[in-house]
Parts: sequence; structure tokens; C-alpha cells
Amino acid sequence: MISIYNIFPSINGEVCNTGQGSLATFIRFAGCNLRCSWCDTEYALSDKSGTWMTVEQIITEVNKFGLRNITITGGEPLVQEEGFQLLIQELWRRRYNISVETNGSIPLPWVEGVVNWVYDIKPMSAGVGSIHPHPKSDEFKRFKEDDFIKFVISNREDYDDAVKFYKALVAANCRARYAFSPNTDQLDTNQLVTWMKESKLSDVVVNLQLHKIINLSEPK
Repeated sequence: MISIYNIFPSINGEVCNTGQGSLATFIRFAGCNLRCSWCDTEYALSDKSGTWMTVEQIITEVNKFGLRNITITGGEPLVQEEGFQLLIQELWRRRYNISVETNGSIPLPWVEGVVNWVYDIKPMSAGVGSIHPHPKSDEFKRFKEDDFIKFVISNREDYDDAVKFYKALVAANCRARYAFSPNTDQLDTNQLVTWMKESKLSDVVVNLQLHKIINLSEPK
């Protein structure tokens, strides 16, 4: 059984292997092990906020929307690793294209089938401390060219830390793509772009939350 907050069709508002704006069915897991200061899905932090569903029930709901792209998000999906693994196996068996958003605090599991990861690096402004492995660790050697490592940035300190971590990952031959995502409640996107130009970060993309820009609603 998996605690699921909701299942719904929408567009991918952030970076992923199929691109921002691509249609997908979202499977939002309930429950998270972190409490980031700027969390925008506080409604899904507790596993009690969800409904307990079997893999078969989830697949039935997914099939209703007829979309081949699946985005698994949360909460934090890897908190429920056993159920997550079973769901991934069934989705892969049915040849869905699977993207998983994770907060980066839990080691990536080995999964049966191909999964594309969107892995957050939490800055100090998130208020959760230092939770990520060293850039040279085996964790980052597992990423593929169509995976993303995403840095949420609220201020100059976050930016400087992100650049340092990003450069260390590149030096360690991590194959992922990289995205800097401004916390627009605290940082103007133009300022982030200015800093990136000064740093000449030509292989980092700016990630804006497209679903918020066009004010898409999510079923509660």
C-alpha cells in the first residue's frame, strides 16, 4: 500500500527529461522526511494527508488519463521505498516514460526499468542542514545524460554554494544536466541570470515553475 495525495493530469512545470510544458500524469506521494522553509507542497508533507492505495488502484487511475509520461513527486516518494519500487516495476512493464522528483536526502534505489531523476540539492536557506553526499560519491556517478540535478536558490549565498557544488560535480564527471531554480518569493530571476552570466554558466539552465506562472490548479 502507498499513501497517495493525488493523481492528476497536467504539464511538467519544471525541468525533466521530456521538457517543461510536456503533458504528464502526476502521482503525488504523501509524506516527506524534510521540512524545507520554502516548501510549496506543505499539504502533502504528512502521510496521513493521503489515501492508501494498492499499485493496481494507482495504475487504474493513471490509465484513465491516457498519457504516456508519468511524473512521480511528493512529498518525497523515496520515503515509501517498498511501494515506490513496486509501482515503478508495474509502470515500466506497461512502458510508461517515468520521471521521479526527489529531494536528494535519501540514496537513490536501484530500480527495475529506466527512471529519469530530477534530484534537488537543498541550499542552506532550506533550513534542513547539510544532507547531500560529497560530489565525488558514487551516488552522482549513477546519473544519466537526461537526468537533472536542480538547485533552488534564494540568495547570493545559495548561488555561490550551488556554483561550487555544480563545478565539483562536473569535475567528478557526473553526466546529469543542471538547473538553477530561483525561489521567486526571495530572489528576482533577473538577478539570478545576471549572476549566471558573470559566472559564464553556459551549461546550466534557469528553471522557472511554469505551472505557477500560468496559474494551473492542482486537485486537492
